[in-house]
Amino acid sequence: SEEGHFKQLASGREWYVSDLVLSKSSGEPVFSVSRSARDDKGNLLGLVVATLNAQVVEEVLAFERPKDAGISLTDRNGMVVATYPAKEFTWEERNWLRLYPQKVYEPLKGGEATTVVSGRNGERRLVAAAPVPSIGWVAASSRSEDAVLDTILSALLAEGTLFLIVTLAAFATALAVSRPLSQSVLRLRDQVLALGRADREDLTIAPGSTRELNELAQSFSGMAEEVRNRERALQDSETRLRAIFESTEEAIITLDD
Repeated sequence: SEEGHFKQLASGREWYVSDLVLSKSSGEPVFSVSRSARDDKGNLLGLVVATLNAQVVEEVLAFERPKDAGISLTDRNGMVVATYPAKEFTWEERNWLRLYPQKVYEPLKGGEATTVVSGRNGERRLVAAAPVPSIGWVAASSRSEDAVLDTILSALLAEGTLFLIVTLAAFATALAVSRPLSQSVLRLRDQVLALGRADREDLTIAPGSTRELNELAQSFSGMAEEVRNRERALQDSETRLRAIFESTEEAIITLDD
């Protein structure tokens, strides 16, 4: 009646999984699974207890994981019950609450934890741990830091290459689109400068690559034509005045008001 599993079943639980202990007969790590037997009124009539070697759990955990990923189970005292891949532990090495408190302390209180720990061979491993509420144990999964970073870097390299290709394609497209536009703007600038110098060259601007440039080119061509018409009118006026001055025999007086 002093055993922990009996107290749990006597308090009303239907079944209970104990923590890891050293077997008094074999000296191996074992735990027990207890199940109550009750009458119709719920009174405890007895219980059935099965004592299991921790190696049984290792066999249950034996399913393939990516690369070097590992799985572990620890009991309520932070003692590691089993790992996969299976490893040999002394009783002291099973005390992960003492060796890796950042790994199991928070899950033992009902929370979750992620951390980095150094294994027995000095390898740094990324660990995620969570409680198993039904039995109070802690389940954890881990991978080496190098393997995780290799996966991340490979994904980043692929995404970075794709991003670079998209960027170059966008740049090439922008360059192809902007080239005619910039040429039209430069041509317009040259024609404006020529008009300002009163050059007599053809000031007609070819249609631009956009509607706005076409409207600007048409406005400029109209303005250039108006300037030419005014120049021709001025030249005609100067020609008439010169002819009058040269052909008249009378004195001509000009007054400036």
